[in-house]
Amino acid sequence: MVLSSVISGCGSDDIKIYRVPKHEDAGSPKPVQKENGHVHRPFDYDVPSEWNEQEASGMRLASFKAGNVDISLVRLGLAGGDLTQNVNRWRGQIELSHLDQDGVLKAAEKISVPLGNYYLWAIENPEHSQGGMLAAILRQKDAVLFIKAWGGPVETLALKSEFKEFIASLRVHRHD
Repeated sequence: MVLSSVISGCGSDDIKIYRVPKHEDAGSPKPVQKENGHVHRPFDYDVPSEWNEQEASGMRLASFKAGNVDISLVRLGLAGGDLTQNVNRWRGQIELSHLDQDGVLKAAEKISVPLGNYYLWAIENPEHSQGGMLAAILRQKDAVLFIKAWGGPVETLALKSEFKEFIASLRVHRHD
């Protein structure tokens, strides 16, 4: 008797489908949209002449190549902005040991730009073929920007002044 109740369920053959709107996190990247030749994106920027803009995909708001160096701009919610965890994740990607919080802060250059203050790390492992990284974290009121260049150590670190100029050029997109 119990088995027949379980197998037959509640006796209703009606299937109901519910649609729930997706909750948007304020820090989630918004896709770049083009309308009548105008690009809608959260930020505008000046691209260094040696950088080639690529199709942004996944979490990237913008993507570039400078030779063999990959450059990305990503915006995440505030929960993604822990300095020590991010720097140690990047160091692990190029097979370097982790730093404690003091070491992470000592290795950083703190820079002010119109969009806010950011930390910049030049990370290098000459023993690793992709052992060069420039990484910046810029906290905003409702999100965190990650700007990263990753490639061979010499080629990547040679981009440091252009990388800093790019970050200084970041500005909120406006419709004038």
